[in-house]
Amino acid sequence: MTTCDLDRVETESVLRFLSHERKKVLSLFEFKHRLRNYGYCLKRSEGVFYVLTLPHRKRVCALPRELLS
Repeated sequence: MTTCDLDRVETESVLRFLSHERKKVLSLFEFKHRLRNYGYCLKRSEGVFYVLTLPHRKRVCALPRELLS
């Protein structure tokens, strides 16, 4: 399985969106709930968090570590 199933432009767009949403919340718990409202979820695999689509859980991209803190 690849680390990203989208092309570079789409991945950058998703990462900008995630960064913008992460700035709105204080905790990772709140961030995960906000993502669910937009049709995404986070899954940890092999020590890396991945952004997945809901409900099919298709891997979008790896979540940068700076968005976890």
